[in-house]
Amino acid sequence: MSVEQKNVTRNQSTALYTLEHIFLFDNRYDEKTFNNTTATAQVTLLPGHLLFKLNATDVDLLDAAANIANVVGICAVAEENIVADAGTLPINMAIQGDIAEEGLVLTGGVTLDTVIPTTQLTLRDRLNELGFHLVSGVENTKHDNN
Repeated sequence: MSVEQKNVTRNQSTALYTLEHIFLFDNRYDEKTFNNTTATAQVTLLPGHLLFKLNATDVDLLDAAANIANVVGICAVAEENIVADAGTLPINMAIQGDIAEEGLVLTGGVTLDTVIPTTQLTLRDRLNELGFHLVSGVENTKHDNN
């Protein structure tokens, strides 16, 4: 989050807040191993990618709605990482906290309103069940005094 202070006078100050980070507040993390099991030669792992569980220690990138019920966390890497086919990478995975909704990287036609067939819940509901509070940084961002 960043703050820009504008129109500072002796009796008035305007502050404009922007959400620039994905992980905003009260986040919890777990160490996992990212295992690239996709059929492509390599995958680019970005902060905000949704991850699903392969086994007790390994996670993979959610790239289609097929594994949406198995989402367990959000990738928390500092920068983009390119992982070769069948390659692994130790990562941190966010398991709960306040998340900037627009920072999530959703692929394969998945949206926050995609319904999980087995439960009839949406992806947004699943993330809430896991302990994520999705915060929208888009609403109320146009200020009338700019």
